Amino acid sequence: MAEVTFAHSRKDIKNKKEVRNNPEQLLKLARENWKKFAVSGIYDDKKDEVRKSTDVDGRAALGLFKLAGFETADTVYLMPNQPEKGRVHVDMGSKEGFIVNDDGKTAYFDHHSHSSKRGSSATEKVYETLTALGALKKTPELESLVKFVNAEDNRSYAKEQEYFRDSYRNLLGLSRFMSFNQLYDYFKSGRDADTILTKAEIFKLGLEKQSKMLKGNIAQSFEKLKELGKNGFIINSPRYGKIVVDIDRKVSESFRAAKAYGAGGYLIWSPYKNSMFFSTVDTPIEGHLPQGRLIRETMWIKPRGDKQPLTMNLQEVLNVLTQGKVKPSGELAKYLVKGATKK
Repeated sequence: MAEVTFAHSRKDIKNKKEVRNNPEQLLKLARENWKKFAVSGIYDDKKDEVRKSTDVDGRAALGLFKLAGFETADTVYLMPNQPEKGRVHVDMGSKEGFIVNDDGKTAYFDHHSHSSKRGSSATEKVYETLTALGALKKTPELESLVKFVNAEDNRSYAKEQEYFRDSYRNLLGLSRFMSFNQLYDYFKSGRDADTILTKAEIFKLGLEKQSKMLKGNIAQSFEKLKELGKNGFIINSPRYGKIVVDIDRKVSESFRAAKAYGAGGYLIWSPYKNSMFFSTVDTPIEGHLPQGRLIRETMWIKPRGDKQPLTMNLQEVLNVLTQGKVKPSGELAKYLVKGATKK
């Protein structure tokens, strides 16, 4: 059994010495204290609020808690880095691993600190902790589920470029619409994430509309990427190769599509939404942008919902990403001349 330390500072928990490496005591304390949960919600730009929904990582992590016998009905959906005392926080940003405070009443399961490495997930942190405490048993299906969520959350599927076009009928695309129980049942069946589902299987999952929508999004994404290339919005960089510059996210399937298109990096520049996002396929990011922060080595984000005004401009960002060697042309060159950061 892996060692799990419930306390992370001298003030974290009472009687620290007695419970530090006692899984039974730790689990007892967890069941007594962990009755309220919080997860990173999905931000709604139009309504300027956090929706009561989360991504695959958040759903899977909460699903593991429920599978382990924890009551998760009291779950709130919050902006990243805005925790609430007395809750178990899942995938909430800026921390790494399993951390507890307030005598065990406040906890964090996360993989978003400056020290976090690519390839992890909040689900993995929850799984490692619950199995170490004896609340869950390791099984092949749970191992497969966690491995999938790691790849899903980091966009690191092996050979994703080859089967992206079929993601409207496999788990790689459809998982974002599936409940934890559906994902769990899927991996119980022993199938791989890239298995092509039949129309009957998609119908049984209740995902016909979502599958049709994804098929359209995939086609739209490739058309838009071709257009961006013609207009100068795909640039070359010494470190990352081709970078797609997507103003206000016109590519429906965003990073997934850019990766399948052969890009090494993908940048969403959204001055009207006060945000930016850059991710590479697998090359660690070098350099430092004036705003935002590095996450898991390959992402730099100034998130939506961040109230700090976007003061840097696109030229500054591209200079950092290309080591000062950006050679803009076409519509991108015109956009940079405007120097627009705001509407």
